[in-house]
Amino acid sequence: MFKVDTKKAIMVFGKTGALGREICAQANKIGLPLIKVGRADLDLGLNAKSIEEYINDHSPGLLINCACLIGLDKCNLQRKEAIEVNGHFPHKLFLGSQKNRIPLVHFSTDGVFSCDEDGPLNTETSTPQPTTWYGVTKYLGESFLGGSDNCLTIRMPMLYGPTNQHQIIGKLLQKIKSGENIQVSNDVFNTLTYTPDIVGWVLDFILGKQTFSNNLVHLTSDKRLSIYEFMAYIARFFGLENKVLSTSSDRFKSAEQKPRFGGLKSDYVKEFSFQNAIDEYINWLLEQDKENKVCL
Repeated sequence: MFKVDTKKAIMVFGKTGALGREICAQANKIGLPLIKVGRADLDLGLNAKSIEEYINDHSPGLLINCACLIGLDKCNLQRKEAIEVNGHFPHKLFLGSQKNRIPLVHFSTDGVFSCDEDGPLNTETSTPQPTTWYGVTKYLGESFLGGSDNCLTIRMPMLYGPTNQHQIIGKLLQKIKSGENIQVSNDVFNTLTYTPDIVGWVLDFILGKQTFSNNLVHLTSDKRLSIYEFMAYIARFFGLENKVLSTSSDRFKSAEQKPRFGGLKSDYVKEFSFQNAIDEYINWLLEQDKENKVCL
């Protein structure tokens, strides 16, 4: 049974990433003790025994794995690192968690599905069939974790939010705010999801406020739309809709074919309201604009 000793610290791997920073920020607000782990603190390529010893030295009550190598081209170019970080490291964490009966939350992606055809959104019971090296390595990481009652794998679609400023949505926003025109794909779709919504659900689950008995769940918004539609919607609030130009994904060169029909659906939990999330995000952006903070 997945039960967390909240008197002990939560060990968060990937503390400097968008998801890890959001987890740490929200956990700090509600007073949960944390052990934040980045690559400067732990070499993810160490063997399983060394990883286990690192965990035991800190005696956490929960492991949360946000460590990941993202980006289709980056993973394709750095294949060895991608398979180590996305595939083997989760396995080593799993071995350490099982031996010591420490619960583990691991994050995965809609990239484990092919996402090549415009069909129904993939649910927890859909069969993974990754077509990119990123998806292959993330699915490898998942495959090591199945069947345990104290390990939860959470798949997520494309994310946006205050801590995602160095990822695609944040970078595009920064460009239009600085006066650049941007070309955005009108044929790449996803159920874009607000990172704070994901983290809020996870922390509620840890604290027992969310009841869930499976070892795999999809956390996603309730709306699928193109990246162009998403960016154009936000740009209107800044009077910059003319900066967002619609184009085909064929315009952008990539080492691998980019999946066009991403996103997720859940058979087990309620999807987050896209409208509520985008409204909150836009309000946050407007507040940053008022304060002249460049942190999109």
